[in-house]
Amino acid sequence: MNPTPKLAPAGNPGAVRNVPSGNGIVLSLHYFDIPPDLPAPLESVPQLQAALARHTAAAGVGLVDCAVEPVDGVPAVRQLVKLRHPRGHGQVFIASCTVPRATCSTVLKLQAPERGMTGFREAIIMQRLLPTVRLDPRFKAEPAFA
Repeated sequence: MNPTPKLAPAGNPGAVRNVPSGNGIVLSLHYFDIPPDLPAPLESVPQLQAALARHTAAAGVGLVDCAVEPVDGVPAVRQLVKLRHPRGHGQVFIASCTVPRATCSTVLKLQAPERGMTGFREAIIMQRLLPTVRLDPRFKAEPAFA
């Protein structure tokens, strides 16, 4: 059993602390001394969710969840994204909580690679959804997907 890792300075100048777990899970805390670059105001949650979904999709990443929730009474953006694992099969999931302020922001991030048998969740979802899907015979798939 590994002892709990101690917080250690990270190599990233934006990261305040970085805690690797030894099994691919990394917890990090970042402070950015610049105004946050959120694509929409926190007061407009649907607009923020749509803009973040477009932004992550353009980067080849999937937005799984996004919400605005308070952290100690201060509005914050909670996100969960998934992306292809850069060194193998499966996904990497990144959960983050961004606390934006007028001139800076703090981000708590947890990064965890998918382990073990991958694709199981998607297979179960497809099994449940496929009987309910009605295909339109007029639908023409893009050539890349045909």
